[in-house]
Amino acid sequence: STAAAVGGLRDRQLIKTVAIDPHADETLVTPITRATTTAYLGDPDVVLIGANDEVQFIDRTARLGVTYRYTVAHIGNETKASDLAPEVAAVMPAAPTGADATAPTLAILGPTTDAWSANPRISLQYADGERGIDLSSLRVSFNVALGSGSTATGGRPAGADISDLFERKDAGGYVYQVRAPRDLPAFTAVTMTARISDLAGNITTRTVSFTVSEVSSNKPTAVISTDRTSGTAPLTVQFTGTASTDDGKIIAWDWIFGDGGAGIGSTVSHTYTTGGTYTAQLFVRDNDGGVSSASVVITVSGVAPPAPVISSAASAVGTVGSSFSYAITATNSPTGYAATGLPPGLAIAGGTGIISGTPTVAGTFAVNVSATNSGGTGAGSLSITIAAANPVVPAITSPATASGVVGAAFSYAIIATNGPTAYTASGLPNGLSINAATGMITGIPTTAGVSLVAIGASNPSGAGSGTIAVTITASASAPDADSAGGSGKNCGFGSSLGALAALLALMGRRRR
Repeated sequence: STAAAVGGLRDRQLIKTVAIDPHADETLVTPITRATTTAYLGDPDVVLIGANDEVQFIDRTARLGVTYRYTVAHIGNETKASDLAPEVAAVMPAAPTGADATAPTLAILGPTTDAWSANPRISLQYADGERGIDLSSLRVSFNVALGSGSTATGGRPAGADISDLFERKDAGGYVYQVRAPRDLPAFTAVTMTARISDLAGNITTRTVSFTVSEVSSNKPTAVISTDRTSGTAPLTVQFTGTASTDDGKIIAWDWIFGDGGAGIGSTVSHTYTTGGTYTAQLFVRDNDGGVSSASVVITVSGVAPPAPVISSAASAVGTVGSSFSYAITATNSPTGYAATGLPPGLAIAGGTGIISGTPTVAGTFAVNVSATNSGGTGAGSLSITIAAANPVVPAITSPATASGVVGAAFSYAIIATNGPTAYTASGLPNGLSINAATGMITGIPTTAGVSLVAIGASNPSGAGSGTIAVTITASASAPDADSAGGSGKNCGFGSSLGALAALLALMGRRRR
C-alpha cells in the first residue's frame, strides 16, 4: 500500500499489484506466499532479494513535484493482516511549468481477468501528479445488464454508468461491491470499462474482461458484532464477522468503515479519529462467489479542541475621523470573538473578530479581547492609541483682561480651540484658583491690585499659552487711602493714576 502527498494533501496512490492471487479482486492488499519467487512474479519492477526475500520495488510511475510515502502490510493468511510498516518517503523534484498534456493514471485492481463471480468487487485507483483528478468525470459501466436491467427493480441496463454506487469514491480511488439485486448474468463474457479525466481534460480509459461461470444460488449471511458502537474520539472499535454463515465456505471478509478506511479479515479493528456518525459495512463472499452484506452504525463524539490562544498584535493605532480596522486572530479555530473597552466609534464583529469603525476621541485605550471555541475562551490585551485628526495644539481665545472686587465672587473661563483636555494658570491674585479640568478661575479676591496671569490649555498634541490682566479693586466700603492719610487734593484721581502707573511698570518689567 502506498500514499502520496503534495503540501500535506494526498495527491495520488501508487498503482501496483505486487503478487498473484486468485482473490485479488476482493481487496487492495494481496499476499506473497512462501513459494513466491522473483521469476514467478514475472515483474521487472519487483525483485525478491536477500535471505529473507525482501521486496525491492521500482516505482516507474512517480511524477515530478510529488512526495511519495510507501508502506507495506503482510497477510499471513486470508483472514488477518499485519500492521502497516513505518512509512518511507521519497521526494521527486519539482514539476516543470506549462500546459498539462499528461493523462491521469488509472488501474483496475478488481475485477481481474481471472474473476468468475457474478458479484465481483470493483476496485479502481487513479491519480494525476499535475492538475489533479476530476472526480466528476469518473464513469464505470458493464457491457451487460446488472440484475433485471431495470432501475425500477434495482438493476442497471447494459452500458449504464454505475459510479453513483460505491463504498468508497474519492480523489484517490473507487470501490463498489456488486451484489443483489445487481448480479451479473451467469455463463456470460463480461467487459467492464472505467474512464476518468484530470482537471486539464486529459482522459484515461481502461477495460477488463472476464467470464462469469455461475451465480451462487445460496448466498452467505453476513453478521457483524462489535465491542462498542459509540464513544469519544479517538474511538477504537473491534469488528468481528465470524458469526457470518454459508452453506459452503466463506472465503473473504471485506470491511468498509464509513470514514474512508477499509479492512480485510474475519476480525479487524479500526480507530475513528474525528466525531461523526459512520456506517460500517461487512461484505462476505463464499466459495461459489456469492456475496452478502451487513452494516452497523458507529457514533463518535468529537473531542473538544484546546481553547484559542490570542496571536494577533498587542497594539494598534488610529486617527480621529479616519477608518480603523484590526483583526483579532487566535489558534484552534475560534467560533466567536469579543472586545471590551473599545475607543468611542469602534465596534467588534463577533463572528469574525474584526474591530472597525471611525474613532471619535483621541487617547490610549486598554482593550480586553477574547476568542472562543467549544473548548473554552482565550483572552488577551490590546492597546489602541487614537491620535487627533490634525495634530494642532490649543489656541487661547478667551478675553485678555478680567476684573473683580475684593470680597466679591470672581469667575473667569479660559477658552481655547482644538479640544483642550487640561488647563493651567499661574500668578493668580490672592483668593483665586483654577479648575484644571474645566479651565474655570474662581474664588473671592482678598487683595486689590493688577496681576498678570499666565494661562495655558493643552491636549494630546501639545499646549497653548496666553496672558490675562486681572484687576481687583477695593470694595466701595473700604477706606480711601488718600482721604485717610493724604492731603486729599488728588480726590481719588491720583489713586487711579497710581494703579495705572503700577500696571505699566509691571508690564514693562515683563517685557524686559
